[in-house]
Amino acid sequence: MIRNMYIIQYIDHSTAWHLDETVQIDAKRRKYKKGDVILVKDKKYVVIEDFTRLRVKHFQREINPLKPLISQIPNI
Repeated sequence: MIRNMYIIQYIDHSTAWHLDETVQIDAKRRKYKKGDVILVKDKKYVVIEDFTRLRVKHFQREINPLKPLISQIPNI
């Protein structure tokens, strides 16, 4: 399914953001959850929201701040 992915960037660590780029992707799912990580052209993006539009931001950490930490620890 081809979808538009809207890459946003937050302004000075506030709740205000601006649109950085719009990319068409071949989405594997119809609906993404907040905190899901999407890999597009070897770049990681974290989902901010997927209501009417799929909004994401660049993901540069190994720990996802939008998901509980306990769910990110692998089972040993």
